[in-house]
Amino acid sequence: MRIAFSLGCQHILNIGVVDTFATGWLLERLEGFTATHPHIAFSVSINNNRVDLAGEALLYSIRFGDGAWHRAHAEQLMRAPLTPLCSPSVARRLRTPQDLHHEVSLRSYGPDEWRA
Repeated sequence: MRIAFSLGCQHILNIGVVDTFATGWLLERLEGFTATHPHIAFSVSINNNRVDLAGEALLYSIRFGDGAWHRAHAEQLMRAPLTPLCSPSVARRLRTPQDLHHEVSLRSYGPDEWRA
């Protein structure tokens, strides 16, 4: 999905972001940014965490991870909270955080996240 914001602008900023970051943080702030910087238009590509900057003609990409991506300069923007989620049936058997040690991680962005 691609979202474009344009107000007769002179410069277009092409960025790629994961959908959770776009909906949970970025989109609600774009109106304020474009009001302050009317000469900059946004083209936002919503994608998964794997991005080909050159292939997708993106100037920037915002993704989750440690920043060790091949041929990319990365700067940490913010820390993302680590939150385990589960179905109600799993939640009923959990009494303490240590009970998670007996559960299986279905998805994680980093190898140390489940242990943490």
